[in-house]
Amino acid sequence: MNGIHQAVPALVATGIGFTAFVVWGRASFPHASEGAARAAADNSVWRTFWVGLVNAVAGFLVLGALGKAGQTVPPLGALAIPLLVGLAVMVFRGAFALWPDYGRRILGADAEPSDLKATLAGGALLTGTLALFPIGVVFVAYVLVRCLGVSMLAWLASRQQASAVKA
Repeated sequence: MNGIHQAVPALVATGIGFTAFVVWGRASFPHASEGAARAAADNSVWRTFWVGLVNAVAGFLVLGALGKAGQTVPPLGALAIPLLVGLAVMVFRGAFALWPDYGRRILGADAEPSDLKATLAGGALLTGTLALFPIGVVFVAYVLVRCLGVSMLAWLASRQQASAVKA
């Protein structure tokens, strides 16, 4: 039981740090935030989840294969690092849309909170959820998979829009 008591503060600190990073990212990359928010609004919760799950499984299978191959041929193992960073950036971009979305849900439909207030409220909700070990960790993992799905759908939408402009 002692290990859980040590893990919860680390998880909460991680949630606070990630929320601060999302606030910074939304302020620094408004175009990416708008694209992610549009993808989240245009697609169902389950579609974003399944797209994220398929991409997470595929990404981790490739990571595992590169790690295993890296034991034999070390340069192949080094390719796992950019892939892991790419997955993390994709999750981060999806969080631009989902953190404020969860914040708006808990603040209520009557109020129209600012993006900052909604992002902080969503981050507080998800950070607090992390303290509900282990169910909260499973829920946050679900949200992170959805973040990956939102980001992938936003990327696909931007590619389709770019090809429509060229045509």
